[in-house]
Amino acid sequence: MSLFTLKVITPGGVFYQGDVTQVIVPATEGPMGILPHHASIIASLIRGEIDIQISESDNKTLAIQSGYVKMTDNVCMILAVF
Repeated sequence: MSLFTLKVITPGGVFYQGDVTQVIVPATEGPMGILPHHASIIASLIRGEIDIQISESDNKTLAIQSGYVKMTDNVCMILAVF
């Protein structure tokens, strides 16, 4: 199983930091799925849910109001307000 590093930061601190298989974010253009080795991107996020797939049987969800996502070199960083 291929993984990438995800760090989700909120005003209250780090919500999640670790390796994941996939994350789906509510981008302004619509839901955006990010997988390992995704092309480098920076995108703004709108109100919705961030779905984090840690493994086949372990998921986390975070409802947000807005934020930004950056993916580069197999590391994804999300700054979000909820």
